[in-house]
Amino acid sequence: MEKYEIIKMSEFEDWNWWFVSRRAMMLKMIPKNAKTVFEIGAGTGKNLEVLKNSGFSVEGLDVSQVCVDIAKKKGIRLHKIGIENFDFRKKYDLILMMDFLEHIENDGKALEKAAGAIAKNGHLLVTVPAFQLLFGVHDKVHHHFRRYSMRELERLLESAGFEIEFISYWNALLFVPSAFVKIINKNTKKNWKKRQESNLTKLPGFFNSALITALKLENFLVGRKARLPFGTSIVCLAKARPQK
Repeated sequence: MEKYEIIKMSEFEDWNWWFVSRRAMMLKMIPKNAKTVFEIGAGTGKNLEVLKNSGFSVEGLDVSQVCVDIAKKKGIRLHKIGIENFDFRKKYDLILMMDFLEHIENDGKALEKAAGAIAKNGHLLVTVPAFQLLFGVHDKVHHHFRRYSMRELERLLESAGFEIEFISYWNALLFVPSAFVKIINKNTKKNWKKRQESNLTKLPGFFNSALITALKLENFLVGRKARLPFGTSIVCLAKARPQK
């Protein structure tokens, strides 16, 4: 991810509807027995900061020095290294991959490595962007290789040694408008700027609050393990199969 996008993300993630709602969904999905958490692709460490303040023991990694420096200011230590070169020295109750897999060319290998670092009765919580049809400027700026269908993610996780406990689309609320805007932008040359930027924009406070409120219903449903039929993202909670 470009440095200017990381800095913009760090300025948005405390209050922006997307980050606030995704963290709220994350908290509802965490198994009750989880005490230790490791996040792969932790970004600026906001998820881990929230979890640390909630009593979890946290750790993570990211390849960006900018992210590592920002996380350090929050009291979160990240390993500056990619998952492919990281050696896990212990196992964790929960491994997070929150919008990480799409950044990795060999996503299957990353999942296999994560599976080996999950403690007995531990879990993986993963979110990814949904539907390749929606691939656009935002994905390019964030260096995404792909977006996923639910079935593709299921197959990938099963091949890497996971048993899926729950999977659903998420952010159904904005699926139609998001799809419309992305498809229009993709086919309109004037929207491809010299310096391409993500779709993170500052919304009026009332609109931002309204989106957070609306997504509380989705988070309630997903937290109760109700599957949504479509959305701009996919969320999955999976358990590593016991190794023979």
